Amino acid sequence: MVQDGPPALDLQTVNLHTVLEPVVQEFRQWARGRHITLRYQRVDRTVRTDVPTLQRIVRNLLSNALRYTDEGGRILIGCRRRQGRLWLMVIDNGIGMNAEDAARCFEAFQRGGMPKRVPEGMGLGLYSVKRMAELLGQSTTLRSVAGKGTAVGVSLGEGDV
Repeated sequence: MVQDGPPALDLQTVNLHTVLEPVVQEFRQWARGRHITLRYQRVDRTVRTDVPTLQRIVRNLLSNALRYTDEGGRILIGCRRRQGRLWLMVIDNGIGMNAEDAARCFEAFQRGGMPKRVPEGMGLGLYSVKRMAELLGQSTTLRSVAGKGTAVGVSLGEGDV
C-alpha cells in the first residue's frame, strides 16, 4: 500500500534525556574509534515530539559531526535556550563550511566542507534533518566557519511540565 503525504506522527510528552541518551550511546563507539571526544550535556527537559523522528534527527546530526570532525576533535550535544525557544544543538570543531556552502547546506544533494575529503554520503543528511524538523513543526539553524567547526540546531516543542 502506498501512503500519500508525510508519515503519521505519534506526538508524546517525554523527558528529552530518555530520547537522547540511547542515541548518544550508539555513537560513542564510533567517536572513540576516531579519537573524537563526544560530550553529552544531559538535558532533563520535557518536550512534545515524535520520538523516532527526533532520534533520526539526532542520528543524522551526530553522523555529520563525526564525518566532518578530524581525529582528536570534539563534539558537544546539548540544549540551549535562545529567543524564547529550546534548541537541541550539535556543535563540533570539525572542518566547517564557508558562507556559500552553509547557505545551501539544507538543500538536497549538497555537501559542505571539502567533499573529496569525506567521500561517503550523498548530501541528504541536513536536508533530511530540515524536512523531519518541519514535520514536527520545528525549525533548524546552522552556523559554520571553515576550518573552525559547525553548530547545527533544531528547535524543540516543549511539553507541559
